[in-house]
Amino acid sequence: MNLTEALLPALRSTLWQGTLLFAFPLFISLLIYTSERLVTGWFIKTTGYKGIWLTAWLGAPVHESSHALMCFLFRCPIKEVRFFIPDPESQVLGYVKYTHNPRNPLHWIGRWFIGLAPLFAGSAFLLGLLMLSGSFPVTWRADLLPGQSHDWLSVLGLHIQTLNLAGSELFSLLSKGSFWQNPFNWLILYVSLAVVTHMAPSFADLKGTLPGWIFMFVLVFLFNYVLLSFGIVISGENLLYFISLLMTKLLALALVLSAINLIFWFLVLNVIHRLKTGYWLMGRQHKGK
Repeated sequence: MNLTEALLPALRSTLWQGTLLFAFPLFISLLIYTSERLVTGWFIKTTGYKGIWLTAWLGAPVHESSHALMCFLFRCPIKEVRFFIPDPESQVLGYVKYTHNPRNPLHWIGRWFIGLAPLFAGSAFLLGLLMLSGSFPVTWRADLLPGQSHDWLSVLGLHIQTLNLAGSELFSLLSKGSFWQNPFNWLILYVSLAVVTHMAPSFADLKGTLPGWIFMFVLVFLFNYVLLSFGIVISGENLLYFISLLMTKLLALALVLSAINLIFWFLVLNVIHRLKTGYWLMGRQHKGK
């Protein structure tokens, strides 16, 4: 295959590899982000901006700490860190200001990790936190490993089963009477919900990941292009499936907790909203109010 003929196949391979690797984890991330935005909006609508401090005093520092850690690992100098400094006007709860060198490829990749850090660091934090309960299992069934089949639907089924496994493990834990009898577990659950309420990257965080996405795309495209130009067959789909499933496994617990968090605060804030205003949170306001 000559240099010109390799361009289109290299582009197709790069797009396909990116889809295999990121499609489902990004979909889970979108659900977590949507859940967080809804809960935050309900808090502000019901209790005002200060109501969100009930969870933000803890969730925001975890969020910002993950940004700061990635800045340190990728050598992006930090100018200023505020782990919790709520601003009612901008609705910013905290921030990490850092600098980067546009000519440094490490900083390009670093900005990707810095922007997405709250999502993955928050998920790891939640997993470790629930493991402290002593009864939350961390399992990986052999049948949830990708085989030799490249059928997209079968791999999608593995992702769904991985989510289902995380959900069944968590609900099995919460259904045990012994879990609720331990006051320490109540604290763990509160901390978990506080973290999951603020673990999604902000719009500014996501915007900062754009250079990283571009850099990775160009790098993988050039890699595929060189291989195809020399007639080397591109493989490794099973590895991409496996990495993608690992990300799903990490995010699965956060997604289940986000769903619980969404339902819990919807019920609680609906009652508060009804008592304060006379109408339900998602209902239409009475005329004249």
